[in-house]
Amino acid sequence: MNEPDLQSDRSVGHRGRSADLIACAVISVIYVVISAFVGVQGEFPLNDDWAYAETTRGLMETGQLERSSWTWVPMITHAVVGSAFSSLFGFSFESLRLSSVFMGWLGVLGAYALCRQVGVRVPAACLGAAVVGLNPMHVNLSHSFMMDVPFATITTWSLVCLCRGLKQRSWAWICLGVVLAEGAVLNRQPGLAIPLALVIVLVAIGPRSSRHLLAAAMIAGVTVVAHFLLPDLIYGPRDSGRMLGFSYLVDQALPSPAFTWNVVTNSLAQISYLGLFLAPVVLGVAMSRAASIWVLTASAVLAGLSVAAILALGLEVPLGLNLIYDFGLGPVTLLGAEQMPSVGDGVWWTLTVLGTLASFVAIGAILTAVWNRRRELGKWSHGILLGLVPVIYLPPLLVRSPCFDRYLLPLLPPLAALLLMLDRSSRRMWFSGRNLGVAMLVVMGVYGVLGTRDYLEHHRARWTLLDELIEGGTDPEDIHGGFEFKCRHGDENLRPDSWADMNGQRYVLSLASELEGHRPVKSLSYTRLLPPGNQVITVFESEK
Repeated sequence: MNEPDLQSDRSVGHRGRSADLIACAVISVIYVVISAFVGVQGEFPLNDDWAYAETTRGLMETGQLERSSWTWVPMITHAVVGSAFSSLFGFSFESLRLSSVFMGWLGVLGAYALCRQVGVRVPAACLGAAVVGLNPMHVNLSHSFMMDVPFATITTWSLVCLCRGLKQRSWAWICLGVVLAEGAVLNRQPGLAIPLALVIVLVAIGPRSSRHLLAAAMIAGVTVVAHFLLPDLIYGPRDSGRMLGFSYLVDQALPSPAFTWNVVTNSLAQISYLGLFLAPVVLGVAMSRAASIWVLTASAVLAGLSVAAILALGLEVPLGLNLIYDFGLGPVTLLGAEQMPSVGDGVWWTLTVLGTLASFVAIGAILTAVWNRRRELGKWSHGILLGLVPVIYLPPLLVRSPCFDRYLLPLLPPLAALLLMLDRSSRRMWFSGRNLGVAMLVVMGVYGVLGTRDYLEHHRARWTLLDELIEGGTDPEDIHGGFEFKCRHGDENLRPDSWADMNGQRYVLSLASELEGHRPVKSLSYTRLLPPGNQVITVFESEK
């Protein structure tokens, strides 16, 4: 290569690094603005994070990890990250939420880095990062101490290192990716999908050598230690392998009368949601003809059959559980949830059809790409890795009931990167698909940001009332304050389906304006943005 060529390569490299720095700076500014708008203020738990907070507090105070009976996940990495932030800012739910905000920021940058690592151009990589950062679940969970966002962040950066290592044939990068993958396993058991996918790639894809086989065996051994031995060593033997363990599958899932029902309904929910969240990227794939006319036709037929199955089974939309509900975001864990505003079934049916169609288009495009590259899969091992992760990750979730929508969050970065990598269209053709995708992302982002802000405001008002009752001398056991309140005040054995049961408490908080056998004594309203208006929380006193 002559000197002018060398200079040209250097200039292209400098321009690429400058473009990446600018893109990451813009992504960071947008993320900070969103987080500042939502806020982390409020000394109260959200969803299940009271259990994770207690483990983190115990680690800080005693240096020991003790897991609540409420949770079965290892959460070792999660507690370490939370304690690190608490050591800097003092232990509080605000400090813990701040740790999730930080991890969420790293996760968005990781999604961008993953797209760039597999050869996606800067504008499209920004779209991939936005698919993650503006996802309503990501926005909501990054403002709580739930472990979904930190877990997704670790898995994403693990894939960044592994893809780089596979492309460059660098064992150093692969080792770093494996370390991060095991860190994910020590957070949640489904992190097993990454080392298992890597083992398959090393053994079955590319040149077979004793070095690859030895590396695969070592990775499998380390994974067994991280999944089975370390949690048992730290916590004692207590169902540490439940999520992906054979014991759970054989003893509980397969014999369950609801096994077939769970598999069918969870499959429909996963197809609908993944397609909806990835639709901004799938649009570019479809419009650039990365998906053939046969793929589009087959996708339309399969989507129609899936929607027919949803109707035949009598399922309600939205299909997912836990975070996304009719016209809001975040689980409503207070009595009177039926009083919350409704957007109507028409909107959710439209989104369900769109998401289902987008899922099948994505599956068809990926399978077509694998078929077209079947003779050179060794050169495309990083793409195979990204495709194997969801194939391994999703099936164990099908047998669980319920299968929460938030479990899908770690799959968005690898699937977005894989789909963007398949799109080889010209800028002009991609531009029209990108515009439609950006418009969809704006809508998703607005829903996510406003819904999360409303969710935090709801809890701020709710816990203001609860704190006033306790400060006034009321025993917490005499207050029905909803799921998080019951759990925070010692009822960690509460069943998920029984938190709404009233057991003769004197005071009851509710979103309803009336409660039989009770009289209103106090109320507090907060401003909702989705839809605009005031929402009132009322304290009722028993008349008995």
